[in-house]
Amino acid sequence: MSRARLIALMLFWALAAPSCLGPFVADGSTSAGSGEAGTGGGGQGGFGGSSGSSGQGGFGGEAPVTDLYVDPSPGADEQEGTKEAPLQTLQKALSLAASGVVIHLAGGTYDAASGEVFPLVLPDGVRLRGPTTGDAVALLRGTETETGLLFAGKAWVTSKIRLEAFDVAIAMNDNHVSLDDVSLRGNHLGLWVAGASDLHAQDVTIEGGTAGFVALGTSQLTMTGGHLRDIGADCTGESAVGYVQEEAHVGLYTLNVSDSFGELRVSDMSLVYLQHTLFANVGAGACGTGTGASIVMTGASGLVAQDVWMQGGPSFAILAGGAPSIFLYDSRIFAEDGGEGIRVSGGSLFLGWSEVSGGPSGFSQAIGVQDGASLELAFTYVHDALIGVWASNASLTVHDSVIAYNTFGLRIADSPWKVLDLGTPSAPGNNLWDSNTDTAVEATSDVVGEMVINAAGNTWRPGVQGASPLGEMGWGSVMGPQIAPPPRNYALGAGVKLTF
Repeated sequence: MSRARLIALMLFWALAAPSCLGPFVADGSTSAGSGEAGTGGGGQGGFGGSSGSSGQGGFGGEAPVTDLYVDPSPGADEQEGTKEAPLQTLQKALSLAASGVVIHLAGGTYDAASGEVFPLVLPDGVRLRGPTTGDAVALLRGTETETGLLFAGKAWVTSKIRLEAFDVAIAMNDNHVSLDDVSLRGNHLGLWVAGASDLHAQDVTIEGGTAGFVALGTSQLTMTGGHLRDIGADCTGESAVGYVQEEAHVGLYTLNVSDSFGELRVSDMSLVYLQHTLFANVGAGACGTGTGASIVMTGASGLVAQDVWMQGGPSFAILAGGAPSIFLYDSRIFAEDGGEGIRVSGGSLFLGWSEVSGGPSGFSQAIGVQDGASLELAFTYVHDALIGVWASNASLTVHDSVIAYNTFGLRIADSPWKVLDLGTPSAPGNNLWDSNTDTAVEATSDVVGEMVINAAGNTWRPGVQGASPLGEMGWGSVMGPQIAPPPRNYALGAGVKLTF
């Protein structure tokens, strides 16, 4: 994925409503991949339309003629399905419902003991609503081998409905679905979103089980509010908070992702958007890929994040390889004890107006780029790590940033990009390199041939290696080898030139 494409998508994302975001794609390893997820005849079209007789806005089409009511006790399927004479099973209500009908579920348990046979398929245009008052919950409960809900088109599921103990709680293929105030707990997989599906989830909680969601094809998934937590805590199989693959788009907004063994996996040509989202204790690795990362990216996938607070996994906050494009803005990344921040192999990484910080023992490196990757830092604070920024075989641009209170601020290995940009006379770097305890900028090993590091207009450790009492360097350059005792502003190997 090109950086131009990622930036264009980022700008579109910033100006458009969150509803434009979405899908996840996975490898089909769960039983939901067997084709259970319906035909999806209503995959085209959107939400909206006239209000129903219940006063709730619904999908396009005529107003519903009647609503249906279900109560597992004392309902009976021989009754008319009115509020006064409810049906017993949701299965019976679905067999009677036409587009525009609202099915009202009373609080109680809907399972095999009450007469339900799963999976239950919502007809096109039907709305399923749980209790709207009090603390009652409509609980749909499986036996851990079946799928809970499928869809034949567009559908709306809302208001205190819980699905638990299913192999797959909710699955869709080429469907448009809205979930609101729904919880999925203790299922092997929470959401399976495939084909060209469009799923909007508001205040949805996915808790427990092996995987939170899977998104395939060109589907779109948007989650606003709610929680993803305790995914993979039982360690019953390979675990992931979510799989985003192929060309799926996923948006996570104002979401808490926490206390989960598996990571968020992003691959192929998929895109993930994060905004106002917290990652905490995600990616313990015991049941995931073993990387110990909160987010793992492969292929030409993309990540755009704004105002994200990430307490990284035990090894990495973000681990990316292949040709990923990553844009982090106004975000905070903090390490677990001894973990690393971001490592990118290939692709591109941009951090702006962000902070990357070490843990109690410090990152081995806060930011690492290698294998042809490019890194651009702007208005970013990198601190309290063993190595603030590590670059090997990578291009590098650092402007208007603070890289301080590390052992080594910037450590550079060889690169085919023989000119690295920390500031030029025409575009001063305005970086602060003070207070790194050993070396601010080091390029002493694995450098083949000549390398130029432009570092005009920066502030250095005062009074060291030619820096003024204000930390300023005069115009000019130094040529390696230049290795003075620490603390030092620079350490240069043979063939390395540092210009001011």
